[in-house]
Amino acid sequence: MNERLLKKHDVMISYSTKTKQVGDDVREILSAKGYDVWMAPESIPSGECYDNEIFAAIESSDLVLFLMSESSLESRWCKAELKYAVNVNKRVLPVRIDDVEFPYDKLGKISCILGKRQIYDMFPEYERKLHLVEEKVDALLHSEESVPKPYPVVSAEMQDLDSVCIGRQKETKEIADLLLDNDMVNVYGFGGMGKTCVVKKFFSDYFLSLPYVTIHVAKYNGSAKETIAHVPFVGFNESKYLSELRDDSITKEQALFDKKCEMLSNLSSTCLLIVDGMDYADQSEVDVIKSLGCHKIVVSRNRYDDVAGYEIGEMLEEDLIKFFEGVVGFDEQKEQIKQIISHVGKHTLTVSLIASYCREFEYTPQEVLDDGVCDDLEKYDSDDMNISDLLDKIPLSDQEIYCLKVLSLFPNGISKGKVQKVDREVVKTAQKLVKKNLVIGSSSTYQLHQIVRELVYEKYDMSADSLKPFLDTFLDVMRKLDFEENQLYLVLRTMDKVVGGKGDLLVKLYHYVGNWVCDYAYVSLFHVNKDLYKKANVCNQDLNNTKRLHFDRFEYAEQMQNKALALAQKTDSDYARHMLASITSMTGAANYNMNKFARAFECQKKALALAEQYLSDEEGTFHAILSRLGLTAIQLGEYDVALESFSRLYDIEARFNFARSSKANIVYRLGLLYKAKQDWQKAKDYFVETLEDDSNPLAESDYLLNLAEVCLQLNQKEEAKEYYLRGRQLRLSLMETDEAAQDFVDTYDKIYLG
Repeated sequence: MNERLLKKHDVMISYSTKTKQVGDDVREILSAKGYDVWMAPESIPSGECYDNEIFAAIESSDLVLFLMSESSLESRWCKAELKYAVNVNKRVLPVRIDDVEFPYDKLGKISCILGKRQIYDMFPEYERKLHLVEEKVDALLHSEESVPKPYPVVSAEMQDLDSVCIGRQKETKEIADLLLDNDMVNVYGFGGMGKTCVVKKFFSDYFLSLPYVTIHVAKYNGSAKETIAHVPFVGFNESKYLSELRDDSITKEQALFDKKCEMLSNLSSTCLLIVDGMDYADQSEVDVIKSLGCHKIVVSRNRYDDVAGYEIGEMLEEDLIKFFEGVVGFDEQKEQIKQIISHVGKHTLTVSLIASYCREFEYTPQEVLDDGVCDDLEKYDSDDMNISDLLDKIPLSDQEIYCLKVLSLFPNGISKGKVQKVDREVVKTAQKLVKKNLVIGSSSTYQLHQIVRELVYEKYDMSADSLKPFLDTFLDVMRKLDFEENQLYLVLRTMDKVVGGKGDLLVKLYHYVGNWVCDYAYVSLFHVNKDLYKKANVCNQDLNNTKRLHFDRFEYAEQMQNKALALAQKTDSDYARHMLASITSMTGAANYNMNKFARAFECQKKALALAEQYLSDEEGTFHAILSRLGLTAIQLGEYDVALESFSRLYDIEARFNFARSSKANIVYRLGLLYKAKQDWQKAKDYFVETLEDDSNPLAESDYLLNLAEVCLQLNQKEEAKEYYLRGRQLRLSLMETDEAAQDFVDTYDKIYLG
């Protein structure tokens, strides 16, 4: 890390821009007393990223002084700074500078955390109390009292409490008592009985008094290792950790899993991990969770052996009545409500759905009974209770059914912002379905209860074609790298599970996902390569160390292309036949990037044969296949095949007039091939032609340096010197370090300048 970012500060001042004058006054007083004070924007060097600098300053400061005002408590940035300071266990001094009331309800749980700290109130005697700030700062910095425990890291689905938490206090206390004597508790019960809500209530009731420094919440996603690998840790940068990894033998997931296990175990009994939705996992999966050195709560439908268990049963009738009345908004017809509750076996989710049905359509409990809404519902005595009849009773428009199908693709929920990028109508409709209790809507996410999701899979057509409008747009958004990898993979896994058969759209989905993953890895590699290139003293860099970080992505890309290929071969359509060449070529591209050149070569040869059968040579896919075949052939020393591929591309370019940069790339490859065959004159002719493209200084320096080398072989020393000096100037301008530049000069000047 940059040494400047590691510099220690005594105090970091967090404030709203509307109260900057107060911040300046406080900084002036503290600086005059000899304190090293960090405050934006003065402490941020020109050209640096505000986010990085601010959060680095919090980490490197002994104390964060938070100027508490109406505007700072409204500010998204101030709240983020405050939350981060608490999370990384910094001493925080809240200083009230206006008449804002406290606790402040818009801060939610952060107000509880701040409430544990003594607040220095400078309002309304600002002038007199300003000069006493230094005493408060000095007292805190030299206090031996421990820093209050940090605010727990909590995933979005645990932050918004459901009203179903009514009457759950006895259960939450019993779970808390179990944790005192056991390092792992299995909270279990039938689906729809409110297990997750009980854990939410437990969290809400006890998070301040629990003996834990950190609480981490994760949603089980089918694999204990993958779940643990993505447990959130404040201050831990996964990308940075992976980029610094030096072990070629493990995948990204394994590396993150190992690191998170180490971090959780190091925290030991000061850490609680909650894993939600771990239904019917193998015992080996449970053993992975058990092996962690921290305390654990596992939420599941089934009971696991050798773990302290707590069964979530039916709610008390009186609490369910209160809940029903709370949803519907009236307290009449208690006897009818009792009948409804009794009829469905006190099943929490069903009661919730019927109550929402009454509220949404202004039905009374008596009308529900009269209309037979409950007649076909079985009492809840197994894990297979049939509430699909209830779903039939609730009038749903085509758009609402479509929205349910879309949300069912995201078992762990999806942020409103992400959905909005794809389909604004889905967001509007989801908000309506929240009122019907079919969608769980928090402040930032939408999610279907597992039972509702299973009903959607069972009742509605989940074919790719039925979801075509959403998937088409989703693919477009996805290709712009606007979706997180994990969400993308989850959609594919869900599609694998619930979408059967064949179809053009499913072929397209797998193919595009494979392309997206490859593109994502390409972009990552490009940035790493460019950074290495600037610091290096040679033209060609060995990228194996950077490529291995992306091998798991390329392997996934190959799997997706293989699925697309299998479906395309079964699908009797012009589109599927048209896609065969592209899919086969992208399979080769994934293998190429895993250094499996022989496999990649076979794929590209096969792709070319399919392209010649189904495609016109005017099409971009045809050009891409020829280029990939040529590049792969070079890696295997098949120079004749490479020459033929790039020569065909050169001829196509002459007919269809490619962009200058694309033409230069083809010509450059031909120059390199003739150089490898030691046909120096042809190599020179092609390298000279590349100079028509001056759009990329990095590429142009390559052209010039290769020209210099070829001219030297042709004994054209003056030309060689001229090209070298031009290439040398460009190359040195791209290098970031004097050491790299000097190495370059020392190596090549003696060759070309004598």
